[in-house]
Amino acid sequence: MSSDHQDRTAQPVDAEKTVEVLAPSPAVLRFTISEFAAVFGLEEDVIRERIARGPDRREYYSIGELAERWRVSRGTVYNRLRSAGAKVLDFAAPGGRSKKAVHASVVSQIEARKTKRLC
Repeated sequence: MSSDHQDRTAQPVDAEKTVEVLAPSPAVLRFTISEFAAVFGLEEDVIRERIARGPDRREYYSIGELAERWRVSRGTVYNRLRSAGAKVLDFAAPGGRSKKAVHASVVSQIEARKTKRLC
């Protein structure tokens, strides 16, 4: 431990590299994967797989991907995007059919607006 009370911890960047990052303080709570899994009722393997995969850095979603993500039909996705006034990426000629893409920030905004407490 260094004299300024900061621990050095190795964090994986990709499969071949690791980077040292200074932890803010030794007083910060740290959980093992087992403890984390127990607290949230998850399987350790699921947590390890998610850590290995890294964050979802997707920039755009297709209509089909949103339908699967939100567990609704493609038509419902179009209706939700239309009602939210969302802008989509579409290279088709006006009135033509094409594959449309929705930016991840638009998806996050819609999900944040529609997310509410259960009780």
